[in-house]
Amino acid sequence: MASWADLRREAAAWAANGATAALWLRDDDAVQATPALRALLATAARHRVPVALAVVPAACRDDLVGVAAEYETQILVHGYAHADHAVRPERKSEFGGYRAMTAMVAEAVAGLSRLRTLFGVAALPVFVPPWNRADQSLVARLSDAGYRGYSALGDPLPPRVAPGLHQANVHVDLIDWRRRAFAGAGGALERLVAELKARRLGGSASSAPVGVLTHHLVHDTALTRFLERFLAETASLPGLRWQPATSVFAPVL
Repeated sequence: MASWADLRREAAAWAANGATAALWLRDDDAVQATPALRALLATAARHRVPVALAVVPAACRDDLVGVAAEYETQILVHGYAHADHAVRPERKSEFGGYRAMTAMVAEAVAGLSRLRTLFGVAALPVFVPPWNRADQSLVARLSDAGYRGYSALGDPLPPRVAPGLHQANVHVDLIDWRRRAFAGAGGALERLVAELKARRLGGSASSAPVGVLTHHLVHDTALTRFLERFLAETASLPGLRWQPATSVFAPVL
């Protein structure tokens, strides 16, 4: 397990090289302006950390528009209805290969259209599949549906699978989904430090920003406390820089 000191050393190594590692924060499953969401956005704002909200189009309520504008939050398209269409024993998925392609593309188009209507230019043409998985054939059609970006979890898809898209994933999920609770400071810091070190040493993803994933609806007290310190530390360390989604997806926006 890594410590705060490990994170500071890694950031210092970047700074010593005259380089800066890019971080970005994506929060999933937003549908309304809940107290949990307001708390997350307020915490991020205190430390000047931009948040990209992955919003479920079909369930989005009007009050979310106001709070997103208040915090100048950028909006990503989180599927359509966040509905599980998987056939067991397949893992949960809204955009799996067992569905008709025409239906999935239509929902992708409708989701982007609805969020653009609600949020205007704050809604970016970036697709975030629910449960961080989608059939690769659907991903290959997203550019035809008006999308320019794609974001899931972990290593990126091969470039040929998503023509016309810029992919920027998240890598550090702060939730342990087996317990639906905070994954723990040590594990979160260990994953972040490992991602940063891999980029610093020139790995295959050396130019890709490191994405941190939150889910405000399931944040517990331990995670809330960690996030306050985590954002404060990372926002103040030379060698690290938080980026808005518009910068993360700048090659295509």
